[in-house]
Amino acid sequence: MDFLTSLTIAHNAKKGRSGKGIIYTWSAGNGGSNDNCNADGFTNSIYTIGVTALGIGKEADYAEVCAASLATVYGGIADSYLMTTSTLSRCTDDGIEGTSYSAPIVAGIIALALQANPDLTWRDVQHLIVYSSSRTNLTDTYDRWQTNGAGKEGMFNDI
Repeated sequence: MDFLTSLTIAHNAKKGRSGKGIIYTWSAGNGGSNDNCNADGFTNSIYTIGVTALGIGKEADYAEVCAASLATVYGGIADSYLMTTSTLSRCTDDGIEGTSYSAPIVAGIIALALQANPDLTWRDVQHLIVYSSSRTNLTDTYDRWQTNGAGKEGMFNDI
């Protein structure tokens, strides 16, 4: 991320919404195990919520996994249950998968939280995500999970 973009995101996260901060979600990437979203300046920013994807009960083959991802939600697989609009203004479920579908799901959940409590700040939203998240019934191939000082489980990842 270039310097001016970084400054703009930081400023908006601190000052937007009358000082409560604009909340940014960011797709962590679809490079799979050949890529690492820790190197993505948008995902790795303290002012964004990096979102990666999972399939049903396991990590998605295409998903980049990194310590910078704050949330993981369903991102579609071959037996996808996601719908979107097409360029023909029709609904489709053809070939839908990716973190580009995961981040909007998180954005929608955040919008519902803000509707219930518009006084939440950008940091409040991040804390809600951390404290309401768990790795329940997820079988994955990443074996570097650790419990931090707050008792939350996370993945240790080298870049």
